[in-house]
Amino acid sequence: MQVEYDLVIVGGSYTARYGAGLASQQGARVALVERSSVQRQPFPLEAINQKQGWLLQGSQSSQTSQAYPKDLITLLSQYQALAKLLPEELSLRGLRSLGVDVIVGQGEFQRLEPGSRRTQNPQKIGFRVGQRLLRSHHYLLAPELVPMLPEIPGLQSVDYLTVADLMAADLGRNNSESLEQLKKQLAAQSWLVMGNPYQGAEISQILQQCGKTVTLISPKVQLLPQEEPIANYLIQGQLEAQGIRLITNSPVKLIRQIDGQQWVQAGDRAIEAEQILLCSQQVPSTQNLNLEAAGVQTTKKGIVTNQYLQTTKARIYAYNQPFTAESAQQIRTLLKNILILPLFPVSSQPGKMIYTKPPLARIGMTEREARQKYGKRVITLREYVKAQPLAQIQGELTGFCQLVVQPNGVILGATVVGSQATELISLVTLAMRSHFRVADLAQLPEVNGSLLQRTAAQWLDRQSKFYHLWQEVKNKLRSLDFF
Repeated sequence: MQVEYDLVIVGGSYTARYGAGLASQQGARVALVERSSVQRQPFPLEAINQKQGWLLQGSQSSQTSQAYPKDLITLLSQYQALAKLLPEELSLRGLRSLGVDVIVGQGEFQRLEPGSRRTQNPQKIGFRVGQRLLRSHHYLLAPELVPMLPEIPGLQSVDYLTVADLMAADLGRNNSESLEQLKKQLAAQSWLVMGNPYQGAEISQILQQCGKTVTLISPKVQLLPQEEPIANYLIQGQLEAQGIRLITNSPVKLIRQIDGQQWVQAGDRAIEAEQILLCSQQVPSTQNLNLEAAGVQTTKKGIVTNQYLQTTKARIYAYNQPFTAESAQQIRTLLKNILILPLFPVSSQPGKMIYTKPPLARIGMTEREARQKYGKRVITLREYVKAQPLAQIQGELTGFCQLVVQPNGVILGATVVGSQATELISLVTLAMRSHFRVADLAQLPEVNGSLLQRTAAQWLDRQSKFYHLWQEVKNKLRSLDFF
C-alpha cells in the first residue's frame, strides 16, 4: 500500500496545529487529525494577570467586588471572547490554505499485518479515521491535554473545579443545568486552591482580585522550593500582603463535603471553603488511540520519549508539553528530526515564567544548583529593583535581577522578579543561547534594561577589584626582587 504522507499529526492542541503548518511550509505532505469535539485549545488563563490586566479593572478592592458578585463570571466571559481570537495560522481554515490535509474525526492506530514480525516496522502501521486508513513515513502525537487528578481520598465525592474547567467554560451557551451548576460554583465566595504551586499562585491572585476569599495550600515548606529563596519569599510575601491565606508544609490527606461546604484536611489543619480549585498537571489524552498496536509506551505523566522526542517506536514522535513561547523553537527542532534525521536533541534551558504580580522569570540554574555542580567559585550578581530611579518614580519597588556566572564569565542562570521580568529574561536567554558572557550584558545601553545592565556591571567592578589587587601583589613581589 502506498504511503500517502510524510507526516501524520494526531492533534487536538496548538502544538499540533503549529507543527502541521510549519511542516507543510517546508514542503512535507502533512495530515492533521482532530476529534470533532475539539474546537480549540484556549489560551492560558493565568496570562490574564500579566497581559490582560485590564479585565480586572473595576474589581481592585474587596469592597468593590462585593457590589459585583459575578465579577469572576464576567472575567471568564471576556477571557472566552479573547480566546476565540485564534491566530489565522492556527485555525483549521488557515492550515488548509497551507496545504495541510485536515481530517476531523476520532482515529486510532492499526497494525496492517497482525501476527507478522514485519509489523514492528512503523511503516507497517496505519492510522484509521472512520473508513479511511492513513499511511505515513512518520507520526507525531500531540493530542489535547487533560488534567491529571491527584489521588486524594474523598476527592471524587465533592464538586471541585480544575483550571481546565475555567479555561474551557462556555458561559455564552444557552442555559442548561450544567451551565447553572457552573455559575453557582463560580459565585462561591471562599475558594481553596491546591496543586501546582506556580499555577496556584497565579490563579489565587486572579480570584482575590475578583473579590474572592482565597486559601492557597502547599505541601512543601516553601511555596516555590525550586526557585531562589529570595524570589520565593517575595512571591509569598506579595500573596499574603494581598490578603491570600497561604498554608505551607501541609499535604492534603482527605476531602469531604459537609452541609454544602468543602472540608480539606491539610497536614494537621481542617480547612473549610465553598469551592475547591485544583491546579493539576496536564497530560496528553491518549485514550482510544490504540497506542499498544503501534508499540508506543506511556506512563501516568504522558508518552515515553527520548531526547529527540521519539517514542519507543522510532518513526513515531510525541510532544507532551503545553504550547508556550518556547515551544516554537522546540517544534522546529522536532521537525528537523522527523523530516531529516533524528540527530538534534530537543533540549531547552530549564526555566519558569510565573504570571504573578510581580511576575517571576527564571532561566538556567539557580545559585544552589550551580554551586552543587561547579563548587564555591560560582559568582552571584544581584541588583534590586528599588535601587533603580525609574522604579522609584513608577512606585514599583518589589523585585530584583540575579545572574549566576562562572569565574570566566559564562552565564549559568538568571532570575528576575519585577515588572520587567519577561523582557529581561528574554535578553538573558538570547545571551545564553548565543554564548555571550556576562561582560557582554554589562555593555548593554541602559535604555535596553538598566536593571539587567547594572546587575551585569557588577562583574566589571569585581574584575576591576581583582585586577587592582593583583597589581598591588605584583608590586610588592617586585619590591622583594621576586620578579
